[in-house]
Amino acid sequence: MAPLRLGSILLGTPDPDRLRAWYVAAFCPTVTPSGFLDFGGVEVLVDRRDDVRTTTSTPGASTAARDRR
Repeated sequence: MAPLRLGSILLGTPDPDRLRAWYVAAFCPTVTPSGFLDFGGVEVLVDRRDDVRTTTSTPGASTAARDRR
């Protein structure tokens, strides 16, 4: 069986213009006419999500989980 090939990723954020600008400045992807950021075969769509918070409700949670290992 052939391995799966990732084609696209959706990133949800309350501020898509800011996140898209960061990715463009940091990685210089090709911006497609449909608004995707093309990273050489994997396309990223940055879209507005009102159910995503601008800050975490549990600061340090990701590092705390890592420290328990």
